[in-house]
Formats: sequence, C-alpha cells, structure tokens
Amino acid sequence: MTTDVTAVPTPRARWVIMGELVLRTGTHLGGGDSGTADLCVLRHRGTGLPLLTGSSLAGALRSHLSDRLTGYFSDEPSEVAALFGSPSGDDTGGQGPLVVYDTLGDAPAVEIRDGVALGSATGLAADHKKFDAEVLAAGTRFPIRIDLLVAGEDHERTTLPLLAAALSGLTDGDVRLGARTSRGLGACTVENWRAHRFTLADEDGWMQWLAADATNPVAHVEPTPDIVTACELERELLPGDNRRRAVLDANLELAAELLIRSPSLRGDGPDVAHLRSGGDPVMTGTGAAGAMRAQAARIGHLLGGQNTAQWIDSLFGPQLGAGSEDSDARASRVRVDEATILGSSARTTRTAIDPFTSGVRRSALYQDEPLIAGTFTLRLEIRNPDDADVGLILLVIKDLLDGNLALGGTTSIGRGVMRGSATLRWDNNTIHLHPGGEGMSNDHLVTVDTLISAVGAPHSDAAHPPSQPSRVAS
Repeated sequence: MTTDVTAVPTPRARWVIMGELVLRTGTHLGGGDSGTADLCVLRHRGTGLPLLTGSSLAGALRSHLSDRLTGYFSDEPSEVAALFGSPSGDDTGGQGPLVVYDTLGDAPAVEIRDGVALGSATGLAADHKKFDAEVLAAGTRFPIRIDLLVAGEDHERTTLPLLAAALSGLTDGDVRLGARTSRGLGACTVENWRAHRFTLADEDGWMQWLAADATNPVAHVEPTPDIVTACELERELLPGDNRRRAVLDANLELAAELLIRSPSLRGDGPDVAHLRSGGDPVMTGTGAAGAMRAQAARIGHLLGGQNTAQWIDSLFGPQLGAGSEDSDARASRVRVDEATILGSSARTTRTAIDPFTSGVRRSALYQDEPLIAGTFTLRLEIRNPDDADVGLILLVIKDLLDGNLALGGTTSIGRGVMRGSATLRWDNNTIHLHPGGEGMSNDHLVTVDTLISAVGAPHSDAAHPPSQPSRVAS
C-alpha cells in the first residue's frame, strides 16, 4: 500500500519554529562507535558533543502524531505522510514539507548505566546478558529547529495544526527520544518556543527571509511555553486525540533502604552507591517494570490463567532469547517512567559471611550507600487497556503499596519496601488505592475480589487480551 504524497511546489511561506529541548531523564541516543561502554551515545565527530539527528526527532514526532490521530498500534493515516513524507518502504518517495534539523547538545554529559537480563523463572541474571550503556544525563539541552514550507493557504490550514499537534507532545512530555523509552529513558520537554511566518509570495517577504540570521531566524520573537500560542493558532483547530490509555501515579515513600547499584564516581566514595542521574537519585523504569512484570506473572499463575505467559508478553513485551524471530518482537504496552527521588543516603559497612563456618569471608569487606529516606512519584501508563489489564496492574500496585513487592537490589535483606497511595485515571474512571488494598472509584468501593474477577475471567482461553473500550467494575 502506498500513500499519494506529491512534491511540495514553490513555497508561498515558511514557518520557522525553534525551542530548547531539555532532557528530563537519562537518554540513550545510540549509534556511536567509540566510547567506554557496549552501547555508546552518538557524538559529533568534530566537537565530541552529543548529536540528536533530525531523522530521530522527526521519527518520534511522526509516531506521536500517528498515535494521536488514530490511536496506539494503528496504521499510519495519510495526513501524517502529507506532513512528514512517504513512510519507510514506500516506493513513491514523496517528500514532505517539513525540515527537521540536526542539533548538538550543550555539553557531553554522559553517564554509564549497566543492565542485565533476568531469567523469568529464577529471577537471576541470565548468562552473557550483562551490558553497559551510555546515556545523556538529565538536564542536557538541545536547541531544536523545525521549518514548514507552505504551498498555499489551504495547505497551511491543513499542515500547521498537524505540526502543532505533533510538537505539543514535546511540551506535554508524551514524545520520548532514543532507546528504551517504554522504561523511562528519553523523557524530554521543550521550553521557550519561538515561531515566525516568513511570507515568500512577494519581494519584501523574500528580502526579510534573506536578511534574517541564518542560525536563528526567530531571534526577534518573544518566547512562549506553548507551541500553539507560538504558532498563533486556535486550540480548537488541532486534531482530536484518539489515544486510549490508563495512567497511574503512585506517590511512594521509602519504608526501608533502597539501593539501585551504581559504581561510585568519587575517589573517597563507597564501593557501591545508589544510581543518580544529573546528580539526583532515581528510580529507574527498567527496575520498576522488571519487578512489576515478575509480580504480574505470579498473580496471573495464582489465578489459574491458562495463557498468563502470552498475556504478560502482550503487556510488557516479549522477552526475546536465542532462536527468537524478529516477528516476535512487540512494543511494551506498559510504560514506566524514571522518577527522581527526593531523599537522603547513608554509608554503611558490610561484610560477607561464610555459610559453612559463619565466619567473615576473606576480602569481602565493602561499603555501600543506599537511600535511607525519600519520596517520589512513579508514573505508569497502559496503552489500549481493557478491564483485565487494569485489574492486574492494580493488584501489582496494591502489593507495592502494602510492602509485598520490593524494588531495587538486595531486596532479600529487606530493602526496597515502599508505602504510599496511587491514583489511576482511565477514560472517565478515577481509581484511588490506599494501604490495605481498598480503593475508591467514582465514590464506589473497589474491592480486591472485584479486581480478581476482572483479571481472571477474560484470559482463561485467550492468548491476547481484547483492546476495546471498557470500564473497571465498581
């Protein structure tokens, strides 16, 4: 199937849109071939600064606009191709009217994240699955520029609202960049939007365009935090949002120490410290999602679901191993954000004990620095959910709030226990969960029995959950 995308005729106007993109979490913009890790960040060869390519930014914007127009995991509508050009694999080669520029980060602030694949049955590290990845630290800034070539008034009335809808995902935090975006990496926002329309229909307009600063044509424009305002659009002109998702915010407090291992970067530091990004301690999306996936599988098996493994794969994405085909890969419908923790840490000295002699093991004295107190908000999103998906995730969150699900490392010694409350918003439902497992949904009590009923019934004979609009029974 091809999309009818024609070449843009001589432009009658040119919109120049610029802003400051700020990374809110660690981000892996991969493709680098030199560095100290297995997966390296892409850098500009001349300056060594981190590089965000125009193709990467355009791809993220394109995906967000397609999701907004037709919903998650749907075919791309023709309006997207009219703005961004023919999709990959389309032999028509149609060029869109959008120009997205490469940009360099403000500094080569790079952190090392180590990762490992865990066996689903044992929870232990899988053989030969340890890797290190470079990520850009939270707070890294990229100046971005997008130009829209306008062929006429009708063309402008169609394409400008589409572009504003795509760019609004950067302001709202819905657009993620780079790898592992479903596990909290790549979150960003854009500040100081500037936009200006250069008229190219007459000599005066062309002279204004030619006289503008080539590197910053909109320097004279006052910045605004809103792209819709910057483009002087009425918000009603933007296309509707057809995405279906359930969004959960869990306000958590440490009830015990928390440690996500990271090598100390200080010469006088401990052997192991809690992971930090941009100087602040974080709860990683990978760590939280991994623990939730394992707990969801336990709950599914406990309730007797015949297709629990397929259901968990449909929610969290399949765990690909040796012999897996590319066609087996699917994006996770559960997205867990990385969260900044407001808290304090303390250094402790520990030693390993020989299990046979109960004596101190030689060369096993070390120091670690876990967080001993802290609060944070963990955000989770389920795309195209049904009531069984929501019920299962709420049971997992209930265990987290009750202290029955620990996060982070060294949980066998009592670390990683949380306390708190959570709120889930889904369509017109708002569900509140509190310690003890009871909740409120539209002022009606949601009991654990209700959640178990929602989880158990739909998946006894189906390998993949339905994705039609529905409600949690209350």
